[in-house]
Amino acid sequence: MSQVTIDEFLKRENKNLEENTTSKLFRLLKAKSGDKDALLIDHVNTALRRCAELYEFIERLGSAITYEPLRDPEKRNVLFKGLAKAIILHDLGKITLDFQRKLYGKEFPEELKELLEGSGNIKARHEILSILWSTGLLGHIDEDAKIRAAVLLHHYNEFFSEDKEFSHIVELYPDDVEKYLDFLVSKKRELGEFLDDYLRTIESEFNEDFIRKALAEIKPDFSRIEALKEKVETWDDDLSESVPIYNPEELDVDFLVFLGMLRRCDYSASGDFPIETVLDISKVFRDIEERIRERIEKKLRKTGLTLEELWQKKLLNRKDSDYLVVVAPTGSGKTELGVLWAKSRGKLVYTLPLRVALNDLYRRLSEEYFDNESVGLLHSTAFMEYIEGAGSDIKVEKKVNSAGLLAMPVMLSTPDQVFLTSLNYYGSDKVISVYPESCIVVDEVQAYTPEMAAVFLKTLQLIKRAGGKVLVITATLPPHIEHFLRREGFEIVDVLEEARRHGVNVKNLHLKRHLVKLVEGDLFRYTDEGVKFEGIKDVLSAIIEFEECGFRSVMVVLNNVKKAIEAYKSISGRVKGWEVYLLHSRLPEKKKAEVVLEVKSNLEEGKRVVLIATQVVEASVDLDFDAMITEISPIDSQIQRWGRVYRNRKTDYEGDVPNIIVFSGVDRGTTAVYGRNIGARVLQKTIEVINSLEGKTLDYEAERNAINEVYHGEILEKYKGQIEELLTRLDYFTLEKQSEAQRVFRQMAGMYFVVPALMIEYGYSETVKKFGELLSDPKNFRLSWSDITQKLSQELEYEVSKWELRKILQEFSVNIPIWFVFKDGNLQHALHNTFKGYPVVLTWDKKIAEKLWEYGVDKVIDKDLDVEGDIL
Repeated sequence: MSQVTIDEFLKRENKNLEENTTSKLFRLLKAKSGDKDALLIDHVNTALRRCAELYEFIERLGSAITYEPLRDPEKRNVLFKGLAKAIILHDLGKITLDFQRKLYGKEFPEELKELLEGSGNIKARHEILSILWSTGLLGHIDEDAKIRAAVLLHHYNEFFSEDKEFSHIVELYPDDVEKYLDFLVSKKRELGEFLDDYLRTIESEFNEDFIRKALAEIKPDFSRIEALKEKVETWDDDLSESVPIYNPEELDVDFLVFLGMLRRCDYSASGDFPIETVLDISKVFRDIEERIRERIEKKLRKTGLTLEELWQKKLLNRKDSDYLVVVAPTGSGKTELGVLWAKSRGKLVYTLPLRVALNDLYRRLSEEYFDNESVGLLHSTAFMEYIEGAGSDIKVEKKVNSAGLLAMPVMLSTPDQVFLTSLNYYGSDKVISVYPESCIVVDEVQAYTPEMAAVFLKTLQLIKRAGGKVLVITATLPPHIEHFLRREGFEIVDVLEEARRHGVNVKNLHLKRHLVKLVEGDLFRYTDEGVKFEGIKDVLSAIIEFEECGFRSVMVVLNNVKKAIEAYKSISGRVKGWEVYLLHSRLPEKKKAEVVLEVKSNLEEGKRVVLIATQVVEASVDLDFDAMITEISPIDSQIQRWGRVYRNRKTDYEGDVPNIIVFSGVDRGTTAVYGRNIGARVLQKTIEVINSLEGKTLDYEAERNAINEVYHGEILEKYKGQIEELLTRLDYFTLEKQSEAQRVFRQMAGMYFVVPALMIEYGYSETVKKFGELLSDPKNFRLSWSDITQKLSQELEYEVSKWELRKILQEFSVNIPIWFVFKDGNLQHALHNTFKGYPVVLTWDKKIAEKLWEYGVDKVIDKDLDVEGDIL
């Protein structure tokens, strides 16, 4: 054994001591606050585990993946190797004095203070500083440039919409860049040892081939950081060449998928929820055909019918396309078609325009066809559906977060959550990165305005490029929408043709369900004093005649909220023996839910029901009425309305009395909603076509032909030209925030206002009433959720959860169009009195609450809120 001098021994011991100190410091650096995975190394390891889970999920999907960078095993490994590198790098910029001190607070370790000396007072965000680290860890190839761009954009900053050249970073943050480079160079020994320990620890945690290859290719070299420091100090001409950052000039699907995957790995790790809640999706869809068959048979037994075959399965055996449109009657089982189509195509994302209908579908799918834990709901008030039986705040929060990342195998969503990505808002990459593993069902596409349709069609192009699959299902496919879907390569299947050629037996396909009568004249007259319900006698006479024919349920559909309220006031109390209900979108949320449940219950019990509603009933509201009275609207809207009549019957309608009465008058309210520009011609043509159908009991084919008769010639060309122009404009359109994009997609944005007086007067529990009292005092608005729950729990003597209170806030809120908010003093005042993001209206008292509960917002403020086009 060789001898060691005292000097050599002491030198070695000092080095070991320094390495132990560095190792200890490595275990002190944080990435976030809190206890779970707060350390930088722990957060990165968790994010890499999410990355490995995502890899396994995609690998298990096998042939369902058609997106080439993920379908081909070699290319998939390259993509995930780059993703692993990005995860390893993305938070290194958090190694600054100020960031660590902020996370530690008063308990900031002295050891870190010494290590981080020279990195204080830096204003640049951590993702920008991570780019400086990348200089010594990545090379100059295209793959490295894309990794840097993804790291730079994994949080929102100015570079989303600005030039991503490194020289531009230096221009914006010259002092911060120089100072941090000084820090990296001056502490290169300590930081080099930290990196060795950091990378070695990661290597010890993972056996995945792509992670180990990523680690092998990351070779820390502080000499490159030193060289960059010199170039920055002298403002070298090739600054951007020294640190290449990918700068996409248009929607680059491959880069957006990569960026979205990075952000999903990072966010799911930070939030402590899975990136995919089920790694083997085949287990979720196992036996789904049998479950559908059992459920349909159970329903049919109530009506005396029997199930010969699943028409959905028979159709899909012949038409099993990844880009398919199926047109089938209302009430025929299109939802089940969507579920069966998705069975072997990946994650099911099912979209519906109306939240009320989507919530109803959530309950159906989670109770009838799938395990509750497999179904997620994605819209702004989705958490309300999760609270029932959730058990704890933590469970609700995790489910909401998982839904937000589309992490569940069956996702139900409003279109604005899925189809806005072509608007290129910040965060769209997260949704785009889910497209390759998803199959998307688009229900009720006929409800889209030309503007909405254009955004949807633009996004379809993006979905196809990302390998997503799409099924469009509708009872009323407008020909102008059909034109563009054909152009995008969709196969259009009308079940009527399938039935003729191949014997497909579809519910309601041949049933003659509707006998329509057109009545000339207006139901309402607009005056300076307001809206007058001049057709009240005609409507009451029709209800009496329906009653004499044995009808027990009548739906009255009007074209705006103001008219629906006036009709409700006039009809209530004047039809003896009938329960009269009002349904529109500007009632309190809780009242809307109660109306739908009560109406369904009364229909099942055979009670006499009159429901007065707006267009809110057109899309996927599963109600079956005996008769309808409606104002005129475009033909596809009419047929959607008629679909709520004679919906689940086993024989043709054989009565002599028409079960659909359409009033043809086009008043000011109808014009505001439907009659502008080409809309006026559509209404006139619809009146002509309905008039030609009088005296005929209509089946699906007759109604389908009526749509084609209206939307042809000049009208069809006008709509096609309108959408074509909008598509061209979208080529040059971008938005920074998702909320802005959602306002573009929806016809009219609304804002929810909480009304404490409603909670006190109509609260269904002591919790609701006490919460209302608490919100009546603005001093409580600044209390934290913890303080609020503690305060209420003490008063009530039982535990109250945050998510239960959030549900109450939504239930006792009302939706008001934004355009009106800025015209009303009470509402503007409420904008300055917010509780957890909700404006609180303190000026509405008990008397106003009573009006609000019975009639909705329009009656309270005595204004026609449909003037600006919020029609639902």
